[in-house]
Amino acid sequence: NYDGLIWMRLEDMILHVCCQDLNSANKLLEQCRYIYKKSCILSASNKIIVEIRGSEFIEMPLYLDGELLFNGEMGWLVGLVNSRMKKIWMKMEKLEKKILKKIF
Repeated sequence: NYDGLIWMRLEDMILHVCCQDLNSANKLLEQCRYIYKKSCILSASNKIIVEIRGSEFIEMPLYLDGELLFNGEMGWLVGLVNSRMKKIWMKMEKLEKKILKKIF
C-alpha cells in the first residue's frame, strides 16, 4: 500500500503560444530551439500553437508514511534541485532576451 507515498518532482517549463500563422510559428520555433530542443508546432482546430518545452526533470519517491526514503546526503539532493532550478530560470531569461531582441 502506497497511500502515504510523497513524491518530489521538478519539471521544466512548458509554454503554449498561439501564433497568428504558420510563418510566425516557425519564426518563434526557430528562436526557441536553440534553448529548448523539444519545442514543436501543435495544431488545435483552426489554431497554430507553438509548444516550448524544457527538458530538466527530477522525479523520485521521497517519503513513505512519514519516513524519508532518500538515504543519501540531503545537502547533495538540495544542491541538485537548486542547481536544476537555477538552470531552468537561466534558460527562461535567455529565451526572454532572445525574443525581446527580435521584437524590438
